Amino acid sequence: MRLAGVLAVAVLFAPLAIPPGVHTDFDFYWRAAALWRDGLDPYAMRPGDPAWPLVDPIFYPLPTLILVWPLTFLPIRVAALVFAAGAVAGMAWLATRDDRWRLVLLLSSPAFLHAISYGQWSPYLVVGALVPSVAFLLAAKPTLGLACFCYRPTWRGVASMAAIGVLSLALMPDWPLRWLENLSAVRHHPTPIAMPFGWLVLLALIRWRQPEARLLVAMACVPQLLAYADQLPLVLVARTKLEGACLAVTGWLTLLMAVSQPAWNFVPATAGYYVLLGCYAPALYLVLRRPNEAPRPAQAVP
Repeated sequence: MRLAGVLAVAVLFAPLAIPPGVHTDFDFYWRAAALWRDGLDPYAMRPGDPAWPLVDPIFYPLPTLILVWPLTFLPIRVAALVFAAGAVAGMAWLATRDDRWRLVLLLSSPAFLHAISYGQWSPYLVVGALVPSVAFLLAAKPTLGLACFCYRPTWRGVASMAAIGVLSLALMPDWPLRWLENLSAVRHHPTPIAMPFGWLVLLALIRWRQPEARLLVAMACVPQLLAYADQLPLVLVARTKLEGACLAVTGWLTLLMAVSQPAWNFVPATAGYYVLLGCYAPALYLVLRRPNEAPRPAQAVP
């Protein structure tokens, strides 16, 4: 596990590698939560406002800001490290409950490294998908969160998400309308199933008894940034060491192929096809090679 420890330290400080002037996802919801803490309306902020030095309005729902609110009392870069530490800790705990090898594979995957570097929610979504008591984490990114909930739906998870939803409405009753208004400006977030050959993911429906099949199809049907980080929940498709290695290796190979292309950048026009090839295609293969039956019940996680 020494290798896992070294990887964990390296991943934890990945946010420090972001060049100055490059805004991460964490910048958006930290700044929005700080404005909300100070009594301002974060959904009214637009690029060019003195209090909003970002290129887009806030696209995250109020539950996201509620969860980030405690971190607004820290400087933003310190808060980003704490956010990354929480993601590493949560994923490490999940990965080492049964098989310690999963920690090495997860921490070394391009999806996880990209998610940590840019302060994205996908590691927390994986935790919320597996632990019903903290399923409220899925509400921070409702599109991918709903897909993750399809992996292991429980009434406890429903109650957890409903609790933070009710709290958010009590604190700001009109936030859903204001949030939906901002979502009209979202760019570069297609549904994978709408990409060329993306419809092939629907073949997973013939294995509908598998929770991994339901997760895969649900993931393919919701808008997302096709740049590896949003696809981290697909690691749940792996059941064995070999399958986990398959997902990690195909991710790295396709990412290396992608960045070697001229004018590379993380938008669907350049990244989407590589993400489908490196993340969705191997996940589909793993699902189809198994019989159409659910795995044996594991011990419940509170």
